[in-house]
Amino acid sequence: MIGQIYAERYRVDKLIGSGGMGQVYQVHDLATGADRALKILAAHAHSVEDDHDREERFKREIGVLSKIDHPAVLRIVDSGLHEGRLFFVSELIDGHNLENDPAARPWPPSEAARLVASIADALAAAHAAGIVHRDIKPSNIMIVAGGSIKLLDFGLARTSGIDATTLTRVGVIVGTPTYMSPEQFENRWLDARSDIYSLGVVLFELLTATAPFVASTPLALAMMHTAEAPPAPRSIRGDIPAWIERIVLRCLQKDPDRRYARAEELAAELRRSHPGAQQRRLPSGDVVVEDEAATDGWALELRSSSEKTGWTPGTVLRFYDRYYKLEQVAAPATKDSMWMYRFGPLQSAEVIRRLVDYREDCVQRERAKTVSMWSKVFGIFRP
Repeated sequence: MIGQIYAERYRVDKLIGSGGMGQVYQVHDLATGADRALKILAAHAHSVEDDHDREERFKREIGVLSKIDHPAVLRIVDSGLHEGRLFFVSELIDGHNLENDPAARPWPPSEAARLVASIADALAAAHAAGIVHRDIKPSNIMIVAGGSIKLLDFGLARTSGIDATTLTRVGVIVGTPTYMSPEQFENRWLDARSDIYSLGVVLFELLTATAPFVASTPLALAMMHTAEAPPAPRSIRGDIPAWIERIVLRCLQKDPDRRYARAEELAAELRRSHPGAQQRRLPSGDVVVEDEAATDGWALELRSSSEKTGWTPGTVLRFYDRYYKLEQVAAPATKDSMWMYRFGPLQSAEVIRRLVDYREDCVQRERAKTVSMWSKVFGIFRP
């Protein structure tokens, strides 16, 4: 192949890569003088059925890429059939995929947020064209020289809103299990929110250098994705800002309705500026200080006018949908100051010996206060 003219137009200069689907070459377009990438479908698979599947996937990728107009999505300039093999020609990209990124892991949170926001932009363009990618993973994300990104391999992409059972043979997993959404494993309705879940897995991995779920078999991974809560990223790496952890955990919700509805919304959240430590008063009367940027050393600080009896260092607090470990209790220094309860992130492998649900605890304390008040009233009038 090297040095030959392909399809009477493209001089094949070198092999860029190869895999199960075929080979990719750098070619020189004799008609325009531009260097391009030529992807050729591999000659034969193991069976006629596999051959048909690969041809359909290849044709699908050509069709999908032709529909999406976005700088982060590969641009096709030509396609066809040559010597009985399908091919397409696209712009030539100089870069490396995220899986083979030479940068150290984990990524700085700000850089991870910026990268994933760019991927979300590309997904938004695909979703606007009615396309669900279905295979978002690091090896399908290319970092281009200069720092921009390209979202690759739309061979598994399908029209959104189609039941996954209609898309492939029974018993065949469509996607990469480490990054698949619960609905992909369960053959449920797929839409843009499935890609958002997969992108959440990628963001988790960039921040912590590990996937949220790790197992030795696809079945074990399926059970974890569909039934187990992911660990909080800050339980693995304490300097991750609270705001980005909340974004990750929202992306990884089992119920698609609890994730971001649109990729544009996710991109906007990742780009929004987040202040440092801020305080707000809760309905209970307590004051909460949450450090969005993780700058003051505490993941959460609660201030209360009265002592939280039973709260001792080591207690795990469920504060709405997040978990923290009580690290320090400070009694009021003056009569006008408050009790302070300072929490760090709960480590993922840590054994929980005492768990307090904040909302339930508030209800119980208010009930006890009411009982005590009425006891005093009845005590005054007791004969």
